[in-house]
Amino acid sequence: MNLAIDIGNTFIKVGVFDREKLVQSYYHLKPEDLDLLINGHYYRYVIISSVRKDVTAISSRFESSERCVVMDSEVPLAIIN
Repeated sequence: MNLAIDIGNTFIKVGVFDREKLVQSYYHLKPEDLDLLINGHYYRYVIISSVRKDVTAISSRFESSERCVVMDSEVPLAIIN
């Protein structure tokens, strides 16, 4: 299973994927709600996008995953404003 996490200012949205198929989605989660999704589950690939500055508390929970990609305010993008 793979996991996509979108961390907004107020809520978190999560999608659980089996390869390319979305099998479950969750909306309006708080950070503490993520523990229910994480505990006892293995996610092979995880992608986290966030508008918050510090997502290490969340990304560190996926150290056992094969790959965890974080897209946050620190990632340089080729967009000129």
